[in-house]
Amino acid sequence: MNPLVFALKHLYTFLSITALTPECFYSQNLLPQFQFLPREAKAVHLKHIKDNLLKTGFGKQWNADETELIDALQRLPFIETKDGTLCKASEFFSIKEDVFRVMCPPTVFPPSPYNSLEWHHFLVLAGMIDKVSVNNFVRFANEVHILGKQIITENVASMSNTLVKHLFGRPNLLQENLLSQIKHIKFVLPFCIKKQHKHGKTLDCIHEQYESGSQLIAFNGSVSFRSCYLVWSSCTLFPELPHLDKKLFFQLGCQNIPQKDDVIIHLKNISCSLKGKPAPAEFKTCLEEIMTSCYKYLQENGVTEHDKQYLEAYPVIYLNDSRCMVRACDIVINLAKEDAIPGYIYQSPVYFGQFFDVFEELGASTIVSANHYAKVLLEKHLDIGEHKLDPNEWKVVQKAVAMLFTCLSDNRYSKELSVSNLYLPSSKETLVCSKDLVLSNYAELQERISSLNLTYFIGFKALKIPAFDPVRFVCYLPEEHRPSILTSLVQEHVTAECQEQAYHDTHSNMYLHCMSSTPFISGVVRLVNHQSYHNYSTLITEQEASSIAKIFQNIQIREVYDLRTNLVYSELPVAGSERKVNCFSEFSPAKDGNILYLDTDACGNNFDMCYQISDEIDKIMKGQIGKKINCISQMLQMDGNDISLYLDKQKILGSDFHICESDKGIFPPPGTLIPEDFHWMLNNNFESLNVDEYVGLEVYDPMVNEILNSTSSMESSDAVYIYAIVRKITEQNDSPMMSKYCVEVGKGRVEELNATKLYKFCRHKTSSRRELVLSSAPTGSPPSSPDLNDVLKEIRQTLKDAWLRFDEHDRQRVVKRLYLKWHPDKNDQDREQLCTRVCQYIQFYVTKLNRGENIDDTEEKHSWSPPPPFESSYFFTNMDRRSRSQRNCYDSHQHRLNTTLTHHLILSAFIHLQERMRIHIMEKPDAGYDRQLWILMQPRKDFQTHHMMLLTGYASSHIRQQKKP
Repeated sequence: MNPLVFALKHLYTFLSITALTPECFYSQNLLPQFQFLPREAKAVHLKHIKDNLLKTGFGKQWNADETELIDALQRLPFIETKDGTLCKASEFFSIKEDVFRVMCPPTVFPPSPYNSLEWHHFLVLAGMIDKVSVNNFVRFANEVHILGKQIITENVASMSNTLVKHLFGRPNLLQENLLSQIKHIKFVLPFCIKKQHKHGKTLDCIHEQYESGSQLIAFNGSVSFRSCYLVWSSCTLFPELPHLDKKLFFQLGCQNIPQKDDVIIHLKNISCSLKGKPAPAEFKTCLEEIMTSCYKYLQENGVTEHDKQYLEAYPVIYLNDSRCMVRACDIVINLAKEDAIPGYIYQSPVYFGQFFDVFEELGASTIVSANHYAKVLLEKHLDIGEHKLDPNEWKVVQKAVAMLFTCLSDNRYSKELSVSNLYLPSSKETLVCSKDLVLSNYAELQERISSLNLTYFIGFKALKIPAFDPVRFVCYLPEEHRPSILTSLVQEHVTAECQEQAYHDTHSNMYLHCMSSTPFISGVVRLVNHQSYHNYSTLITEQEASSIAKIFQNIQIREVYDLRTNLVYSELPVAGSERKVNCFSEFSPAKDGNILYLDTDACGNNFDMCYQISDEIDKIMKGQIGKKINCISQMLQMDGNDISLYLDKQKILGSDFHICESDKGIFPPPGTLIPEDFHWMLNNNFESLNVDEYVGLEVYDPMVNEILNSTSSMESSDAVYIYAIVRKITEQNDSPMMSKYCVEVGKGRVEELNATKLYKFCRHKTSSRRELVLSSAPTGSPPSSPDLNDVLKEIRQTLKDAWLRFDEHDRQRVVKRLYLKWHPDKNDQDREQLCTRVCQYIQFYVTKLNRGENIDDTEEKHSWSPPPPFESSYFFTNMDRRSRSQRNCYDSHQHRLNTTLTHHLILSAFIHLQERMRIHIMEKPDAGYDRQLWILMQPRKDFQTHHMMLLTGYASSHIRQQKKP
């Protein structure tokens, strides 16, 4: 407080003088004389009161002096109008209130400068009206009703909207007794579907709106615009309102949900409007929404017998695909969701599938079976025969096929299919018996077998039938009506030539070492486990992890120059289907595992090869790794110890599955399959075996164990051998063929076996021409040319012993070993003529023995002349094929050895050549005796240099020849 004011206050008290506050001064002295003040002084005093004495906002607790000042202001006429009249603030309305601003003329608002916002609070304190009373609202509602009777102008619409908005914003609406006074007054704008609804014009075309939607409405008896689909032709609609509770709706008499009688009348109105004609196409979406709303209402409120009788004569079911209305009694419930089939059957629209129970209550009946649609296709086939389908016929066929498969795949329908022949559309646009069709599930495969001219099913995609897995979808058909599946009909395999030439080498061994290692297998298990959890929220089991481990522990990897695959149809190669690939895998039942073939040249790009191998692993794993398959290519390129850390960084779920180490080691365990690549190492000679010696044991040979009557199985008639260990010699015989041995055959099991089943391992010596040395030659001795008669004499004795001592199976084994031993493909080329004659005589002897004839009488007749005629046998034909196969494996082995030796030869020759050239060029003496000596020695050095150049040229040429497939 000002010190001077404080001092004066004490002085006035001492002199017994009453001091007035500013508020009291104005209320008691100045304002009563306000009218005598000049205009300018009035404005100054009012501004002082506004800015200094009553400047705080709403909600303040006024003191007695301030309250007295406010009362004086409310009594004071201080607002001067245009005609100079002074008026009280209570004679004016607040322009900030929307209702007053819209409903009142400008004269009821304060004039300038009091119409500005800075004076608004002051005027409200002085008594200006800023609240809409109940009486005011009722008066305004009636004014709007009168103004809108003829036409709803923009001004009337603005007034109506303002009043409705204000009405539902009043704080004490339920306690004011206002609703009962205005609910019958038509001051509310209707919801005009033609102007305000997204399908307004369509709705109006279907049926005119009740009262045309052009007049103001009362709340009482109106329905919310949200239910317009249910009653737009039978009730007035009020527009969107704020969220109201049920009490407000009850007092106003309006409805969010219409009465069922109004909905039934409305349903009758629109069905009559659409009766007998398809609705325009642009009505389709709108009608679907309308009928959905109506059916949903009936579903929620039930259909009485009275309702059914009232509507049974009217087409109240909308077929959305054909855009027409039909009677409920013409509908068959539970048909497929595709289009109807005019002229055959009416289907219940799948779009309204959730209301099938309503359709049944309205009179729909029966269930359809797959046989209905099969008959439609049969009738179409009888109509058109072998001709192509026209567009309208395609439409019918498409619908029928869709319905057929829906019935077969959905348990809600009958799967009965009793037709003798099912007809389906082909890619040639005709209807063909399904048994004669092929389902193409691999486009590239179909292109490669185009020469077969197969007739294909047109496919679900062309028919616009959703089928994520077409093969699974076709399998819904009974087997007798099922088309053939292309990938089951045609198989892709590595060509027989490539299989015979396949070999193990650096790259295949490297990848095999990686893929069969425990870290790699554990990584694959983690990836599969991660994907399983991601897809199904479940982890794989220990048994599944073991199965994965078995796949990679049993996998075989081989290399092939110019790797190619072809397609096989009906056990015959398809012409023109061969293609070059860099990597390919296929399952081998004989080896109970997968074989991964790699193109030798492609192996040079390790990065690309790893990605292609990962694709083959994805095929082997049948997609179980999913999107993380790219991790496989990275795992193939890293050290096994880094795989776990890499997967951790990729946020792959860890796993605690125990991966059993592969049984593979330096020594193959007994019972392990001997690869076909090593069959050439099995010695067909009958030789004595030693204890603890590894031998090959024949466990199966179709040429021995089965009787083959056709040549169709030649490609799959290889023998199966396993590793075994001799544990004991149970019967030693001068003739090794007659000996018997106890051998360990696997899992600790020991069996006594004849020597006919046991093969000694022998890595054959090689000649300078890379051919095999005669398999009968003693180890370490040079090849010799035995006398034909001596050879045949020994063979006859062996065969006679076999026919005397052995059963049929062992006889066949003896014949097989003799034949393979002397086959030209397994011997040196210098003995080709001899070996050919020997093999011919073996066949001749076997033929005579099988007839029970004596072979001794031929002893004196043998010479180099052609042998006597003999019966050709599939057995010997197959032995010829085996010999060629074993020869190819041997040649592949020799090729790798020669390539390695030649590489070293080139390298050594090149280094030596460089050294000699350096001496030849750099060390030439300048003069004197040394120069004369150099001249004398020069011819020799030139010879040595040219000799090395020729040598390296030969080696390079040799490598090029070896690389040729």
